[in-house]
Amino acid sequence: MGYGYGIWLVYDEDIFETKHTGHFTIACFMDYLDAVKLYDELKSVCGDKARIDINGDPVIFSPGFYEHDDNNLVAWGYEGESKLWKKYAEICQKYKCDFSSVPHTSIEYSDIEQNQINTKKTEETTIYCKMHCVDITSNNPCEWNIII
Repeated sequence: MGYGYGIWLVYDEDIFETKHTGHFTIACFMDYLDAVKLYDELKSVCGDKARIDINGDPVIFSPGFYEHDDNNLVAWGYEGESKLWKKYAEICQKYKCDFSSVPHTSIEYSDIEQNQINTKKTEETTIYCKMHCVDITSNNPCEWNIII
């Protein structure tokens, strides 16, 4: 099942070394049509670019991070801040989705049974991202794809 369809803020692949597309999740667990509609509305109201400031302290994201999450994936990454996040939350309330209450990026995923995660601190940094509508239906993060 993965995470359904959703909206990401994607950053340049050179910023962090990941096996999957580097991103900050805005919303997930959506059906395809609602994800496209949400993408169109977010882009229309907020634009398709965003800035996220991260503090560089690693955070572990346990399974069940989202309300509808029944995946067995544990991850680690970084949390951040964005001036657009309150507006994203306001718009996402109109849609059936799991909104990411805190901007965060996952650097590495692992099956909970393997739980082979090695976190590392990084410098405080500002990351510039582009918004995309995504297919995150696979259980394998390497198979998640940008739709729009």
